[in-house]
Amino acid sequence: MPQTIEQKLDVLGSFAAADRIRKVWGTKLLVSANGDMQLQEAGFATFWGRNANDSLTNPAVHNRVEEVFDTSLTKVHLTRYGGNHDFELQQRVLYAFKGYSTLVRRGYDHNVLRAQVQRIAGKAARLAVPIACTTYFDQSDHIPEGSRGLCYGLTVDWLRRSYKQKYGYDFGLIQTRQGETSQLVRKGKLASIVGLQENQSLIRNDGSRERIGYEANMFRDVPIVSNRLSKDVGRNHEAAYARRFAGMTLHTELSFRPDEAEQRCCGIAPVGSWDVPRLIRNLEIAMDRDLAQANGPCGWLISLGFADFFTGSREVGHAIGMFCEGANIGRYHCFDPNHGTVSGFRDIAWGWLQSSILRWSLLKAVPEVKLNRVSARP
Repeated sequence: MPQTIEQKLDVLGSFAAADRIRKVWGTKLLVSANGDMQLQEAGFATFWGRNANDSLTNPAVHNRVEEVFDTSLTKVHLTRYGGNHDFELQQRVLYAFKGYSTLVRRGYDHNVLRAQVQRIAGKAARLAVPIACTTYFDQSDHIPEGSRGLCYGLTVDWLRRSYKQKYGYDFGLIQTRQGETSQLVRKGKLASIVGLQENQSLIRNDGSRERIGYEANMFRDVPIVSNRLSKDVGRNHEAAYARRFAGMTLHTELSFRPDEAEQRCCGIAPVGSWDVPRLIRNLEIAMDRDLAQANGPCGWLISLGFADFFTGSREVGHAIGMFCEGANIGRYHCFDPNHGTVSGFRDIAWGWLQSSILRWSLLKAVPEVKLNRVSARP
């Protein structure tokens, strides 16, 4: 009998832990004429027992792989919004993607296959790991078209607002592009956020114009607004955020490096395994310690480092934020400048953080996560 969709996904997932995946003699995926799939172990048969009709570089073959993902991801999406979410299928398809992307990365130097992996990643992120929001927010609605992202500046600004018990930008769930943009500009917020974004390296170096690249807040607390603030607005825009962010401090930076296997599809394991990723556990321990020391409201800037999954070259990262109203209250607020805000108690917050990191790690490799407690004057 032909394989079920679940059986095909399990074959693809087996490559996540497969040994000896190589470009020539390595373990490969064998797709038969009827679409059935199997893992072919490395060795003589892998090299000599293949032909153009069953090679993954053949469009007819790798299109069958994409069909499997399209079918299963659509089912995950439909069951989620139909109120009967199939968690097992979700885990199975994400682990299959982890296996397939590993196979392509280690076994094929092929641009078409790499592009296909990224295309499947986008579908998986959108359909299998959506970021549910209490309040909608998308930075692309607030910045000029074609401009670079302002995730760092917007996250720090959101943390500033959170210390004033403002946990969103009050734009609701309706996307009104022109109205939102004009409101940010009219209130003078955008200029200060841009200034903060452009000067993040300067801020992390404690305002020093020397030895840029050395980050002071790796070893000690750093005021966001330096007492050596430059008045040359045209050069570094520090004056734009001087008043708005005065009193905010980045506390000593902590850096976490996920295991290589967790840098892509963080936390995804075979069906039946629900272990919390080591990265998430370490973040939770650090943030609980910060919360105890803060003895009140506490906010965090979480910086995700990105790298190209295939080449390892570093890319521009992303910033997200979390805020707790206090250990005695236990209510958390979470913010991703590409999605919006989520509010709830501890389980909601940690579920959101794990899903957010997973979602980004589908699209990029995440070789490093940095954590800064951010405080503000009462």
